[in-house]
This record gives sequence, structure tokens and C-alpha cells, in this order.
Amino acid sequence: ERDRLLRGLQEVEMDYAVGKITEGDYQEQRTAYLAEGAATLRAIDEIQSEQGAPVTDRDIDAEIESAVAELRTTEEAEVVRFCPTCGKSVEPRDRFCTHCGETLSVSIP
Repeated sequence: ERDRLLRGLQEVEMDYAVGKITEGDYQEQRTAYLAEGAATLRAIDEIQSEQGAPVTDRDIDAEIESAVAELRTTEEAEVVRFCPTCGKSVEPRDRFCTHCGETLSVSIP
């Protein structure tokens, strides 16, 4: 459930970043995912706390924020890049466009 929620949150972040959803929809969906995520983490922590120390809301919030930051880092690493000459997609590690042969700079947007 935790992983499903994180994937959903990642999709909402990506959809907002590329302009597929409005800011209002983004905020609404993000808030819903975070609330459901917090409830899921509480349930997980409740099960785990039987074996150890109790977990606070701050711990849960920190875990959620850490997971969101990790997803954002992953999104940035997986950004699709395009050749400035022909517009075809290229991999971040490519030095030349496989379609037109254009030399690619390191910082292609």
C-alpha cells in the first residue's frame, strides 16, 4: 500500500510538472495522497511499535517528506531529453543524437 501511494504521488508530481493537471487539482490530489500515506504509515508503525518504541507524527511526516524528496530526485534522473536539432528523444548519457548525429551538450533541457 505504501509503495502504491508513493507511485501515485510520483505520478501526480510528474503530471503537474509537465502541465497535465492544474495547480488546484495537483494540490487536492497531493493532499489526499499525503493523508492516505500518513494513515498507512501509522498502521505500519503501529504493527512495528509492538516490537519497539512508539513512533510520533513527526517521524511519520519526516518519512513522507524523505520519500517525496527521493521520488523527486528519481524523476530528475529520469527526465527525457531531446535533441536540439531534430527533436528526437535522447538519453542523458548520449553524446550524439542517434537520429541525426548532432553533437549533444551535457546540459540539454
